[in-house]
Amino acid sequence: MWPDPAPLLDDYDAPRSRRELLTTLARIDGWGPGAWREIFDAWQLPGVIILIRDLSSAVAIDARSAINAEICLILEQGLPGPDSEQVAICDWLLRYAQAHLAAASELKLAGVTPSAAMRSTNGCFLAPATTDTAPRLHLRYQVRLPLAGMCIDAAPLRRFLSSCSRFAASLSKRCPGLLAHRRAWRLQQALRAQLDDHGLVAFVADGALLARTPDDQADPAARPLKAPAAWRVTLDCGALGQHRGLGIPRGSTALTGAPYHGKSTLLRAILAGTENHPPGDGREGVVTIHDAAPIREDEGRAISAVNLSAYYPRLPSGNARCFSTTTASGATSMAASTTEQLAAGTRLLLIDEDSAAGNFLHIDPALRRLIGPSAAAARTLSDGLAGLEAAGISVVLAVGATAALVSGCRQALILKHFAPQHLHKHHAPRGAASSIPQHTVHIAAERLLHHGHTVAVDCHEIERPRAAGEQVDLRRCGWPLDAARSRGAIIAAAWCARVANNADCDLSELRERYVQGCRHEARRLDPYDTQLFSLPPWGLVVATLMRVPTQMPR
Repeated sequence: MWPDPAPLLDDYDAPRSRRELLTTLARIDGWGPGAWREIFDAWQLPGVIILIRDLSSAVAIDARSAINAEICLILEQGLPGPDSEQVAICDWLLRYAQAHLAAASELKLAGVTPSAAMRSTNGCFLAPATTDTAPRLHLRYQVRLPLAGMCIDAAPLRRFLSSCSRFAASLSKRCPGLLAHRRAWRLQQALRAQLDDHGLVAFVADGALLARTPDDQADPAARPLKAPAAWRVTLDCGALGQHRGLGIPRGSTALTGAPYHGKSTLLRAILAGTENHPPGDGREGVVTIHDAAPIREDEGRAISAVNLSAYYPRLPSGNARCFSTTTASGATSMAASTTEQLAAGTRLLLIDEDSAAGNFLHIDPALRRLIGPSAAAARTLSDGLAGLEAAGISVVLAVGATAALVSGCRQALILKHFAPQHLHKHHAPRGAASSIPQHTVHIAAERLLHHGHTVAVDCHEIERPRAAGEQVDLRRCGWPLDAARSRGAIIAAAWCARVANNADCDLSELRERYVQGCRHEARRLDPYDTQLFSLPPWGLVVATLMRVPTQMPR
C-alpha cells in the first residue's frame, strides 16, 4: 500500500512573509529562468498561504506541456459544512475559483476543470487537521512561470498573487451557491441510500432534464421527464422532501422505442446517476447504485486469460476457459468485459444495442439452425438474463431492433418523443442462478511504474492516454471521460499494480483494497502530489486495467 498523503506544508518551514516575497520578485525580475528557484517556498499572504513548488523534475500534468511549477492556495479559513459534504464543498470551490480566479488570470493556469458531476479530485481538497492547525482547503494549479524572452517577467505573477488574496477575502464573506451545492449533494445521497430498500437500481425524478448539449449541459429544448403511473415511485427524504419519479426495479429492464426518441439518452442518464450533480445540471434527481458499469463492444481490444465459457463453451481459436487474444471480435470483447465487470463486483450492467455486438445480445433461432452446431453452443445475453437476475445482477438494455430482447426482460418501457410510457411488466422465465465469475489478474507493476513511485500520464488524447510509453485505448470503454478522469484511471491502474505487487490478485479482492485504500479521496492514489486528476469509479478502473498493454497473460 502506498503511504498516506502528507500535508503539503510538511516539507517547508514556517511560511515566509509577503514583504519578503515581493522583495524577492523585484530582485529576480529580468534574471534568467533559473532564478525562479528563489520563490519555491511557502509564503504568507493576507488570508491565504501560497505554496510554490518546483515541478521541473516531477511528472507534469501533460507530457506535451511546458508547465514547470505548481501554485497551491492554502486557505486559512475553511468553508462551512460537515466532513460528509467535503466533496461538494471542494467541487463548489473549484467552480468558483475557475470563474473568479483562473479565468481572470494572465497566467495560463492548468488545474482540474470542473466536470458535469461533483467528483473527488486532488486539485481541490481538504487537508485534515494537525496538532498545530485546523483543517485547510487546498486549491492547486500547475503553471509555466512567465518569461519575457529568456528573462523572468515577475509582474504577471505578482498581480496573480494579489488576486489570490482578494479571492480568499471574497470567501470569508457570503459564498453564493454553496448552500445549494451542499443541499444537492445531500439530496442525491439520500435518494441513492433508499434504492435498495425499494428494490430499485435507479431512480429518475419527475422534471429531470436528461437531453444534453455537446458540452454536457442540460439541453434548453429538453423535455422534463414524467414517469408513467405504473412505474412511479415516491422516495421520502425527510427534511429534503418527498420526490416522485421513475423507479427502475431490480432485474432485467428494456428501454425501447423508435430512433431518436430517448432510449440512449435515458440509459446515459442512468449511468450518470452513479455520481452526484450540481444544481442546474438537470440530473439532480437522477441516482443509480454505485456498482453499475456500461458494457459495449470493443472490437480489436486485447483479452488476457478471461474465462468466456459462460458464453462460448468452445472456441476454435483458443481455450474458452482461459481465453487470450490481441484482437478480440465484437462479441468476444463484450463477453470479456461482462465477465470482468461481474468478477469485479458490478451489480448493474448498462447496454445500448446501438453500441453492442448483435450476436452477443441475441441470435435468432432460425439463424442458429442455419449455422448449425457451432452457433447452437453459443449462449447470448438474452439466454442468460434469467440466470443473471437469479444471481442478483440487474441489466438495463436500450433496444430498438430485437423484439426477443424486449420480451425476454422482466419489464419494459417504450419511449415516445423522450417520454417514457409503460409497455409491460411481467414475470420473465426463471432460470438457475448464473455463477458469478472470478478473474485473477497478474499486473506487471515494474512495467507500468518503471520501478518508480509515479507514472507519467500524457492526456493529449483524452480517450487514449499514454503511460509508461504505452497507449491505453479507452475509446470504447463506455465511460464518459475528461482529462482529469482519464489521468485518474491510469493512476488508479498504477495504484492497483502497486497494491498487487506482481502477484496474482482476484478482482473482487482488489476492489476491496481500492475502496478501503482510497476512502473516496483522490489524493490517496498519488501521495507524492505530482499530477492533477479526479478519482475514477471502480468500474472504469477495471476497464482500464484490462486494457493496459503491460498486463501479462497467464
